[in-house]
Amino acid sequence: MKLFSNRLPRLILGLLVLVGTAEAADLSDADIAFKLRDYPKAFIIYKSFANNGSAEAQYKLAQLYKRGDGTPLDLNAYVEWCRRSAVLGNTSAQYDLGYLYTQGKLVPKDVEQAFHWIEKAAIAGQPNAQTTLGWSYMSNHLELPTNYALAMEWNLKAANQGNGEGAANVGLLHENGWGVAVNYKEAANWYIKAIEQNASSRQAYFHLARLYETGRGIEMDLVAAERLYQLIVSSGENEYSDEAGKRLVFIQGRQKLEELDEIKYPEEVVPRKGRRIPRNG
Repeated sequence: MKLFSNRLPRLILGLLVLVGTAEAADLSDADIAFKLRDYPKAFIIYKSFANNGSAEAQYKLAQLYKRGDGTPLDLNAYVEWCRRSAVLGNTSAQYDLGYLYTQGKLVPKDVEQAFHWIEKAAIAGQPNAQTTLGWSYMSNHLELPTNYALAMEWNLKAANQGNGEGAANVGLLHENGWGVAVNYKEAANWYIKAIEQNASSRQAYFHLARLYETGRGIEMDLVAAERLYQLIVSSGENEYSDEAGKRLVFIQGRQKLEELDEIKYPEEVVPRKGRRIPRNG
């Protein structure tokens, strides 16, 4: 008990120091603390600014609650602070909130609310929201009617901000001739750009591999196609990995046949002078 009583003033002093730090700090100090993985310090500073109405601090505080960094994991607090930040105009919070409404896990599923927040973020320039909106006009996601012109517009905006998924969607529009003339070369260029922009899904990898395999819009290159299919299979992404595995087996089999075709059997070798040429039959 004596040991505890000796430690208690130190704990209180430590908390007072952190609180004092929060009052004297600005958001950049919290960002530095976060990068250094000093999550308790980041939490206290973000919380102070969040309580004072900073939308940026509110969003970052929400992320700490979501991951349980510097504070116990609290998904209800994550949703609440994300909502507060979204209302104040933080575009990342608006996108996250819209995504939550599409999932229906932490909040009731509500397509109208999802569209409201995602569109709001997209208009304000949030690239993930722009890609989601563009994809929705291609795929009936968010129960939107198909509109390839709007799909191209929103995906291009995202791609031009370096969003790989937006670039992959632009490639898909060109490859399938959705709203534009079919253009395999343009599609290949956008798939390559998507990969360069570190697209998180394997959509661009798969469709570029198919173009390499068939030689549409780009010079046929089975080695490049095989390499892309292998990357997809290795990633284990279910949406594309099964089909990529099938294409990989097909390509490898075809390459083996081509290797066999290149083998020169003895009777096919051009004979030297004086050597009899074998005749069939």
